[in-house]
Amino acid sequence: MAVTPAGLFSLPVDFMRKTIAGSSSFRTLVGAANATAALAFVHAFSASGSQLAASFFAVVEFGEDWARTMHAGGSNNFFESESSSLQVLFHQKVTKADDVDAAYEFTNDIGAIISDMEQLSGTAGFLDIQETRLIEGPYRPEEDEARSQTNGDFYRILLRVDYASV
Repeated sequence: MAVTPAGLFSLPVDFMRKTIAGSSSFRTLVGAANATAALAFVHAFSASGSQLAASFFAVVEFGEDWARTMHAGGSNNFFESESSSLQVLFHQKVTKADDVDAAYEFTNDIGAIISDMEQLSGTAGFLDIQETRLIEGPYRPEEDEARSQTNGDFYRILLRVDYASV
């Protein structure tokens, strides 16, 4: 039986997965008919085995920042969540023979997904995104490295997504 995400740490990861899967651009890239089907391509914490064989997928994990401040007042305690972050890795197999075309294909796709995520942000069931930052990439491994990978030639990008409390 699958564990249902709940609480301060699990819900942001779950909402980010749903926000990515809610992107019409992401659904098109993974060939999913709907957001529920697209969730199979948005992994929580890691991807392995057959998941790496997909031509496009994402992995959501914890970011570097998380803070929650409690204001004590006896029975009137209240919490104020500060901005927290997640990291999102997007991975796409290279399908274009031309290097420039491959790079533009990837960056166009990532840009479209980010735009979709911004549109969904703050809507019930999706993550309330405050800021998206580039951490690493986009990058394509050297030819020798790519050949040694079981998942072949690919592009990757790692983003930091800051969000409001859930």
